[in-house]
Amino acid sequence: MSFRKKRSENDSFPWAKRAETGVFSAFVETTKKIFVQPAAFFKTLERNGNLKDDLLFAAIMGTIPSVIIFLFFLVFSLEGLEELRDLYISLSGVEFQSIGMGLIITVTTPLQVIVSLFIFGGLIHIFLRLFGWRRAALPGTIRALSYSTTAGLAGIFPLVGGLIGTIWGLILQTIGIKTIHKLTAGKAFLAIISPLLAIILLVAVSVVVIGLAF
Repeated sequence: MSFRKKRSENDSFPWAKRAETGVFSAFVETTKKIFVQPAAFFKTLERNGNLKDDLLFAAIMGTIPSVIIFLFFLVFSLEGLEELRDLYISLSGVEFQSIGMGLIITVTTPLQVIVSLFIFGGLIHIFLRLFGWRRAALPGTIRALSYSTTAGLAGIFPLVGGLIGTIWGLILQTIGIKTIHKLTAGKAFLAIISPLLAIILLVAVSVVVIGLAF
């Protein structure tokens, strides 16, 4: 029984087996697990892999949309396709207006992803502690967020991709934090949006104070 259980858990966490199956195969299978069985996937996260592996997955996943968008930008930058390029920029919300800028952003995307995970993960973890809901260490929080970057794949689709990716990302983050810290979905969601709410409150208070001062 224990052998079958262990085997089942390993099968649910293919990224940990990439040395055996190959990076591409493990990456695809892990992505499929996250999309099809997110709850089951995050349950195996506690017993498999490590933070270093998770950050590697997130860096690769986060870079894929940037590379695809940059390639589209290159194609649409060819002579005669400038109108398509401008339309794509307006619909997809890409951050660069030139090939050079696009190349810099694309190349530095892995670092941006990792830094963002530590910052965002750290903020969420602070609120988990403040609320008394922390059930795992900081690496556990970051690990859950790392695999939630899968939702960023939706960003390659103009117009609706950003919205879909944001909603699906929140869902994955909620499932991940809920599972790792053994919380209800409501508490996990509140912990995730608390940093944003705190920033909004801080800005609002600052505006009021500045307004009163002048």
